[in-house]
Amino acid sequence: MRLLITVFMLFLIPACAPVIKPMGSVKGLSSLTDKALVARDGAVLPVRSCLPQRRPRAVIIALHGFNDYANAIALPAPFWAEQGIATYAYDQRGFGGAPNRGYWAGTRTMTADLRDAVRAVRQRHPQTPLFVLGVSMGGAVVMAALADAPIAGITGVVLIEPAVWGRDHMNIIQRTALWIFSNTIPWYPLTSEGLNIKPSDNIEMLRALSRDPKIIRETRIDAIKGLVDSFNDLMSLMENKEITYTGSSHDDRPMKVTKEDGKWQMEQTEAGEVSGIVSGGENKIEMEDYPSNWIINGTWEFSKSGNKCQINHTDDKDLEMYWKC
Repeated sequence: MRLLITVFMLFLIPACAPVIKPMGSVKGLSSLTDKALVARDGAVLPVRSCLPQRRPRAVIIALHGFNDYANAIALPAPFWAEQGIATYAYDQRGFGGAPNRGYWAGTRTMTADLRDAVRAVRQRHPQTPLFVLGVSMGGAVVMAALADAPIAGITGVVLIEPAVWGRDHMNIIQRTALWIFSNTIPWYPLTSEGLNIKPSDNIEMLRALSRDPKIIRETRIDAIKGLVDSFNDLMSLMENKEITYTGSSHDDRPMKVTKEDGKWQMEQTEAGEVSGIVSGGENKIEMEDYPSNWIINGTWEFSKSGNKCQINHTDDKDLEMYWKC
């Protein structure tokens, strides 16, 4: 009987693989209307904008979080408009009113849509400083895009609690359960019911969200898998790059990030010392495995300027690791 069940599951897995619905073939350049971003494959992604009465002194493209949509800017955008800042937000694929609601589009598609949005908004505001703001999943999309190549046309990025908790930081039970369920019942919807989590003390906002039909409340397991796996795309920003560690009392030291046995690690290549890397949350990484007297241990925060990427120690900003990206 056990053999029969095993054979049955082996046949079931390929039939129930996680579903990803990426962009289609390219049809032309992206464009922006008052109500939508038309992506390069012709997909129509609903847009919400909030513009100042005068010519904007800055522009923000805002990327919402998981299961949310462009309405996420409803509270801050009017305040920004009073300060002369224009805001544009679009429903990312699989969310809100965008195509393939509830399905994961894949990192390449979501980063391509971001570049399309930047191009289209830049055409409308050719000389105005333009910033990309990403919240949670939106922050992960921004970081994944930067890991691939600079985003042409932007002045800077703002990351708000980017989703960097990935498979590498899940325990064996969590990783195994996600793999099994995403390959057998990827369509199964999960909710937050019973978790006893209160996301905010803004009761009026929570009531409005509970009535909003565009908020996704039941999430496919394969969509969760897609979000979790995006952490590997973010860590690739540092992987095998020539990293320089500077700011300590010693001379500059060469560093290297690699992945061994499924775990990320930072190597001080001259001394041969290695520390594991774990997520520090909110765009941060942590290292604690070096000798206890080494100041390199602790939390480091990521930032980017032009083609220079860097992490700085949160306890001593003079400690820096930088590399070309």
